[in-house]
Amino acid sequence: MTTILARYTETAGRTSREREETLLRWSELPVGELLEELGTRWNGLDPAEARERLQRYGPNEIPEGRRPSWGRRIWGAFADPFIVVLL
Repeated sequence: MTTILARYTETAGRTSREREETLLRWSELPVGELLEELGTRWNGLDPAEARERLQRYGPNEIPEGRRPSWGRRIWGAFADPFIVVLL
């Protein structure tokens, strides 16, 4: 049996719709069943499991996106109709 966590991690690079459906299934599970699916407990992971998951999945961080260039920022400001009205 494939766990929900395995199915979710397999969706990397797939459509956001597939990822949303997996998350929706998680939200419908009873808490105890969800914890079992995720391989955790009420009080969290033990340190060894946390280290192993950190190595496998990486840090729990949102990657920084590319910042828009100055030119794009200025263009965006003047493309806003409210800014044009103020000028």
